[in-house]
Order: sequence, then structure tokens, then C-alpha cells
Amino acid sequence: MNSDHSNSPAPNKPSTVVYACSGCSDAGEIADRIARQLTREGVAQMSCLAGIGGRVKSLLLTAEKAERILVVDGCPLNCARRTLELAGFKKFDHLELHKLGIRKGSAPVTGERIATGVSSAKKILAGETTPLPPQKLDSLQTSPEPADIKMAALSLDLTLSVGRPSANDQVVVDQLEDFTMVGELALTK
Repeated sequence: MNSDHSNSPAPNKPSTVVYACSGCSDAGEIADRIARQLTREGVAQMSCLAGIGGRVKSLLLTAEKAERILVVDGCPLNCARRTLELAGFKKFDHLELHKLGIRKGSAPVTGERIATGVSSAKKILAGETTPLPPQKLDSLQTSPEPADIKMAALSLDLTLSVGRPSANDQVVVDQLEDFTMVGELALTK
């Protein structure tokens, strides 16, 4: 048996690797299912985001060898994006499901939502930069939670307040840092 592997073909370099936040919310599950569907369709190869965060050498190499990386985040916290950035990866495409109207905590997993995400991911990878406007995908989308409305009001109060902030104000500002404004008054998380 020949143990010389010098003539072995080089391992296939993944063209596009996709990382999903795969968070515990419905939006995280949708992100995960989008990445898995892209893999099934041969559009990209899903890899392990936890391995990137854990600095697992073989999984870091997968990302390093990728010609292109697509990150799918389920909510505005952008945990997948941040994980890659903390590991030193700065160049990647980013699909943010909240920009498609998928709200964490009020977006049950449906085939329609997964298909919308897959379609958006394909457009990003094809170089189409026109983002889809936030939309209500179907009748299963629920209205904002009272906490969301309170956070929006709190954000407005902080934005309009003048004077010296207290230590409590700083805690609130730190918590609001990870929220994004949707429309004029609603915050998503």
C-alpha cells in the first residue's frame, strides 16, 4: 500500500461557506434552516459557527480557505457576524433576517419565511444589492410585544434627554446598543 499522499488530489476548497446564528429563538431557527437549505441546494456549504467562536483550528481553516463567506443572522444582535469579526474575519456577506420583517419572538418557522431567506441569500451571493424592505410575511406575524414598545419609548427619552447621565442611564444605553430602529417608533431585538 502506498502511504505517499503527495499525488492525492487537494481537498476541495469550499467556494462559499455559510454560517447561521442558529440562536434559540424562532428567528435563529429560521437562520439555521436557511443555511441548511442553501447547503442542500449546493449554493453554499454550512459550517459550524460555534467552532469559530471556540477557535477550533479545523473550522477556522474552513473559513480561511473559503472564497466567500455568507453570514445569516436571525435578529439585530448579529451574533454570527460578531463571532466572525472577533475571530478576525472581516470580509463576508451578511443577511439580516430582521430586515426582511422576521421578528425574533414573533416569527414562527414557516416554509415561506425560509424560502424568503434563501431567495435573499441567493440575491446577495449573485451581487444583487437591493435589500428587500421589511414586510409582514403572513398572518402568523404578531404585533410588537409591550416590552418592545417600552424600549422604543425609553430610547426616545434617552435620545432627547440632555444633561449628565447617571450610572443607571449608562446601563440602559449599553442594553439599547444592540437594538435597531425599525420605522419610526418600534425597536426590534
